[in-house]
Amino acid sequence: MPKINKMPKTFSFLKFSIILILFINFILISIFFISCQTPKTEFEDIQISSKIEKDTNTPVDVKNKFDITAKEIFATINYFGVKGEDNWKFKWINLETGKTILENEGKFNQDANIQDANKQNNQ
Repeated sequence: MPKINKMPKTFSFLKFSIILILFINFILISIFFISCQTPKTEFEDIQISSKIEKDTNTPVDVKNKFDITAKEIFATINYFGVKGEDNWKFKWINLETGKTILENEGKFNQDANIQDANKQNNQ
């Protein structure tokens, strides 16, 4: 009968350890990629009003028609899942004439970006 050489116990322990480490790394990397997904962005319907509450930006006196003498008109949109450095753009077009009434753009939270930049510069 041929003689079968058994592997030493240290080799099988080393093989088991390597497989276990690879498995744990796979699990940790999978969790990392799942948790790093881009958040879902959501925008609610636009609300047009003649006033807003300054502390909360809540629209007051919401309506769709305004007198020609109106000095201010506010557009309010609740949104979720955006970062302060993300860009926004607002374009108001007269549907009857196709003429652009107002076009504006910026960042969602410009002040937060300035504060973050100042913190990084001070470090």
